[in-house]
Amino acid sequence: WLQIEVAAMQTKEMKDGHRLQLTVLAGKNLMAADRGGTSDPYVRLRLGDSKEALKTKVIKKNLNPEWNETFDLKLERLHESLTIECFDYDLMGSDDSLGKSRIRLKGCKMSFELFVHYGICTF
Repeated sequence: WLQIEVAAMQTKEMKDGHRLQLTVLAGKNLMAADRGGTSDPYVRLRLGDSKEALKTKVIKKNLNPEWNETFDLKLERLHESLTIECFDYDLMGSDDSLGKSRIRLKGCKMSFELFVHYGICTF
């Protein structure tokens, strides 16, 4: 398992629809995916089946990264899900997935705050 901390997740009703704002705080005890016993982790956020995604910065050679990055995502539909996936950045070839989790947003109140730790299953 690996642990990604997400804080201050809230939805807001705006003139152009609903928005989801969340902060990706940190990862703990990530899997070492590189030869030197470390990883170059970043987190990707994706709503529903969208091809578009938002990403944190890559933190080089770290198994306990701290991102502290806030994202504002436009919700097309309130019943979408949010996929949080952690990757190891690779200079050559495709990035390695370290694990992912999906959060169903259906049934969430229009305005809420949530401070939570999400466990992400590794493959």
